[in-house]
Amino acid sequence: MPKRKVEVETARLEARIPVHVYEQMQRAADLCGLTLTDYLIATAGEDARRIVEDADIVRLAPEDQVRFAEMLSNSHRPNERLSREAKRHVELIERRSVGLFDFRGVKNSMRSLPSIKPLRIPQVHYRGRLCMYPCAGSDIAPVIRAFGHEFDTFLFVDLSYAFRKSFKLQLEGWAPVAETRHLKGPAVSPVQFIAAGKFGHRDVEPAWLRQEYRHVATSRTIEIVLRRGFGEYALHELADGSLDMFIHRGDSLGEGGSGVTFLGNQSRRHTPLSCMLSVLKRKLAFPALIASDGSNTPIKELRNAAMGDDSIMQFSGQGLAWERVGSLEDGHRKGTVVWRVSESGKARA
Repeated sequence: MPKRKVEVETARLEARIPVHVYEQMQRAADLCGLTLTDYLIATAGEDARRIVEDADIVRLAPEDQVRFAEMLSNSHRPNERLSREAKRHVELIERRSVGLFDFRGVKNSMRSLPSIKPLRIPQVHYRGRLCMYPCAGSDIAPVIRAFGHEFDTFLFVDLSYAFRKSFKLQLEGWAPVAETRHLKGPAVSPVQFIAAGKFGHRDVEPAWLRQEYRHVATSRTIEIVLRRGFGEYALHELADGSLDMFIHRGDSLGEGGSGVTFLGNQSRRHTPLSCMLSVLKRKLAFPALIASDGSNTPIKELRNAAMGDDSIMQFSGQGLAWERVGSLEDGHRKGTVVWRVSESGKARA
């Protein structure tokens, strides 16, 4: 049955901006395969949503999260006032269960909520040695230029990708192989905000655009996969032990960034979005490579190295042994350092 088209109320926005800013935005939209209007909705609209969310949601530091969890786990029996308020709460909402939870039958316990069934994420398989770059945007050519001869498949993930027929990657020294372009999913899907109680969430129709490219000078062939969607889900889709290199740079936790901590274990309300570094460690084929400019990570060595501290050559952290092996420079504000990582205790001799 075809999906019912939802009419979205629109409003007009007018703004006068410097010519060079307009030209830059138009070029960015062209690189993403979007109209300028779609590009502004995907970027400015997403920034506005994130700013509002940051103002409405209280996030705890790791030590405060632990303290809060311990208080819940070691809580005493409800006192008389809490029991009275819990009973009043049940009486108020018993006739209208809301959302995922049904509070009928709750007496003196505040921990009798049912468990939520975990989301099942199907695996997606890629051939050969795999390099993944979430939140990549148009930052594709520098990666292929640096690592095109090292890996067989490159997986770039971003929410803004649009795969119109006119969409083409411009890669110096590489030419697309005829009859190898395959699109799975809708060509275009804007990011939408789905209201769900107090919080809500973003949603976008996922899609995969696969295309083989051949190096003009050496005839080496690689596959480039552009996946529209969330980087967290794309990482979960990989088979354990199948990822040879992970790149994360040019991102932020605030305006204009993804807000995702891939190289850290931040807790989220939605389990698949939590503890992404632990997920990444399961997916890596050790020894593996991680390239980082210090974006969105609590690991201070990664941040300091990206800011120019050349004394950091090796360190241990997050259950991994990190060894500095190179850099990826391409006009970014901070340097992108490449690390060889091994499981702690199994470091490369």
